Amino acid sequence: MSVHEAFQSLKDLIERFENLLEEGKIATISNDVKLVIGFINSVESSISLTINVLEKSNNILQEIQQDDKLFKYISTYHRMLILVSIPYLTSILETAASILKNKDLINEANRAITLAEKLKYFVDTLRRQSTRL
Repeated sequence: MSVHEAFQSLKDLIERFENLLEEGKIATISNDVKLVIGFINSVESSISLTINVLEKSNNILQEIQQDDKLFKYISTYHRMLILVSIPYLTSILETAASILKNKDLINEANRAITLAEKLKYFVDTLRRQSTRL
């Protein structure tokens, strides 16, 4: 992945997370099981792309010089995702799990918890790797 591809991929991922966060907020506020499950499905379908883009952009951030014109944008997008967007998404997933548990949909609730835990673990790993940036 080139520096320009990392920039564009992170920008696209930010937009995707904005949509996921909006979908999750609407689903959890409404307490509508179909919306909540749809939200969980959307998150699940975004996990591999998220991991791929963030790992590759993390590698690029460690390789390029800080005076590169795109470094600050890539760094900002990367940090926004790992420090704000993903933790917020995991919080919404936990709320979704609670809603589903209250409706006795334990398998779906467990799926939401598993996704939240996977995202938390991934973010923790990236934070440790990013301390040098």
